[in-house]
Amino acid sequence: MAKLEEVQGALETLRTFLTPAIPFVNSHLNSFFMDSLWDYHLSEKLREDLDALTIPEIQSVVKSLASGKYCESSCTRNSISFDSSTFQEIVSQIGRLLLASKHLSVPVKKFKLSSEKDAAIGSERQQDDPVEGEPEDFKWSSWKFDSFMSSKKMHEVEVMSDFIAKVADLQSIHSVKDIAGIIEVTNQESTMEVLIDVGSGKGYLSSFLVLLYNFNVLALDSSSVNTYGCTKRSTTLQKNWSSFLRRARERQIKQDGEISKRGKHWKSKRGEIKAGDDGGISRAEIKVERGTSESCGMIASVETGSASDMVNDGKWSCEKLKTVTLFVNEDLDLLQLLHDNFPYDEVTRPSFGIIGLHTCGQLGVDSIKLFCNSKHAKFLVNVPCCYHLLNEQFHKNEDFSGRKYIPSFEEDTPGFPLSQCLQAESFYLGRNARMMSAQSLHRMSVEEDELSVPRPLLYRALLQVLIRQKLGHTDLENSVGRLGSKFEDFHQYVRKAWTKLKLENVPVSTEEIEALYQTHGAQRERFHKYFLLRALFAPLIEGCILLDRLAYLLEQGDVHEAFIVELFDPFLSPRCHALVAVR
Repeated sequence: MAKLEEVQGALETLRTFLTPAIPFVNSHLNSFFMDSLWDYHLSEKLREDLDALTIPEIQSVVKSLASGKYCESSCTRNSISFDSSTFQEIVSQIGRLLLASKHLSVPVKKFKLSSEKDAAIGSERQQDDPVEGEPEDFKWSSWKFDSFMSSKKMHEVEVMSDFIAKVADLQSIHSVKDIAGIIEVTNQESTMEVLIDVGSGKGYLSSFLVLLYNFNVLALDSSSVNTYGCTKRSTTLQKNWSSFLRRARERQIKQDGEISKRGKHWKSKRGEIKAGDDGGISRAEIKVERGTSESCGMIASVETGSASDMVNDGKWSCEKLKTVTLFVNEDLDLLQLLHDNFPYDEVTRPSFGIIGLHTCGQLGVDSIKLFCNSKHAKFLVNVPCCYHLLNEQFHKNEDFSGRKYIPSFEEDTPGFPLSQCLQAESFYLGRNARMMSAQSLHRMSVEEDELSVPRPLLYRALLQVLIRQKLGHTDLENSVGRLGSKFEDFHQYVRKAWTKLKLENVPVSTEEIEALYQTHGAQRERFHKYFLLRALFAPLIEGCILLDRLAYLLEQGDVHEAFIVELFDPFLSPRCHALVAVR
């Protein structure tokens, strides 16, 4: 378990290193040639180092950082500053500040909740040798379902639903109650009754939690299209669920991905698989280990029977999955919302957890604050994304002309920073820095195309020079958009861009376009190096945001434990970290 002092220390080290680099990280590649960013943002020492390195050598550094293998023993300086350090020193410091390097993120396979008997967790002890009597490490789902969603989404839903089920069960076993000011730990076997899925979207996660793990789920989304689609999709999944389970089980047993062919009358026999039949799935085989009492629900409470018993003419799924269309903020009354959808009295008031898969921008912040404000919420599992949509307390988002960027939150509701330590320093990141945090070093390390400068970026930066040359400014109402990927020839790109920008009345010749491209030809290699150097800071920016939220959770007096968990495979899902908190 991460301790508040440890997280605050990591944040201070990160803030000290990032502060002088913030102008560089926030720089816009559109302005690279026009504003001579190479000379403006990089120290002479750093420019000399980068000029001496080849692009493949810098790309190799990116791969080493992503794999966690980068180590530079010759770097002995305690304080590394971006504006006075060598490239080697900067990369070494970045490697030391990564979440994994500082042991502030826990791999999902090593995640454990502490108890009064054994408070060890995650990085606080070696996980190679399990302690006798402890719960087993979380296992990756062994189910091999049909691909009825993208491979990325399937991976996320399978892993996160399994993780949520384990956290919910551990929380129901170790229930902490405050009675007359005295904290005591009980071992009541009460299961987590309701999960609130914030920003449920298409409802894949909600449906899995209902159908596979038998939870009651309240799915919240601000889009009526999403909530309607969630209900419809859940009904479709339910009707085909026994078939999905049969094929998933067969793949698991055979391990070769092949399943038995459907017979001539497979449609009429669908849903009639009997326990013990070859290829069938008995209730004992599919039972989720969530206790055996009747209160655990249909799947957990029945030990025998056919897999088809889970599908009950469409009634039980609709009762267990409720969708609500509303805009979620930190002031939402969750208990009233639960009462409206899963009626209860004060005696039977349900315990609940708050979950969210890729909660976008401010929604991730509001999910955390909802958990802190809802004292009856027992745990939080939140995977955030879209940090560029956050509102910063000490930095205003730039007004990008023509992009019609409208924040979906109140300007007086900051999403960063949340922690007291960063607020005390009036620390900010900036929108471009938060936008860049979406870059994935892991993907860059395995996909060669990701290590190359995207052609649209280069073309757009050159176009910016031409616009200023012709107009004397670059403040245009219209935008080019994602145009560069459609044209391999720069001349064609300029002609199309000129039309989109409504500059047809501004003459530009073929010779001028060719001269521009040739003039900045020598700078294109520096443009590529500048791009790679900025990319190295991406995991630090995301790490800073995640640590800020972790510190905020730990600052709450009633939060028993809080973690950053590396939940997904970062190659498949770059936004792979979950913020987990329990009471």
